[in-house]
Amino acid sequence: MVRKKLRITKRDYLLAHRRASRLEEIQAHGKPVANRTMVHRSKKVYDRNRVKGHGQVWLAKVTEADIVAGAVVTPGSFPGILVDAFPFKP
Repeated sequence: MVRKKLRITKRDYLLAHRRASRLEEIQAHGKPVANRTMVHRSKKVYDRNRVKGHGQVWLAKVTEADIVAGAVVTPGSFPGILVDAFPFKP
């Protein structure tokens, strides 16, 4: 019977190193230490806190020609429409 030669890959080495490092950390601190510093960001498009001070949400459609002219000149463009208004709570 021919025995298979044991091969340690780079992945195996990294896994063993992580495990050893984690065990040392637990022994040093008495508990696992969280090292994630990610902040959760909501995927919601409408963020009420961005417009909190104004109490209104406006929608405008302008083109580059309107901006260059300094006024609304393109058909279909409009300076602003009140989409939503909610009471301001200081």
